[in-house]
Amino acid sequence: MGDPVHLDLNDYVTDPEGDALTFSLDRPLPDGVTLNGSVISGTPTTATASTSYAATADDGTG
Repeated sequence: MGDPVHLDLNDYVTDPEGDALTFSLDRPLPDGVTLNGSVISGTPTTATASTSYAATADDGTG
């Protein structure tokens, strides 16, 4: 239905201490697209309007 998506959030952020990061998004992704670790990937299976997402990276130390 849509174009394939592949985006690794680790390409855009790092932790100064080198801690592993956990990522979350401010809203659900379209059907067929997932966030797995730092990677957003998949192909939307339903028509979806262009949408902006805010990603949060957390190193678990506050």
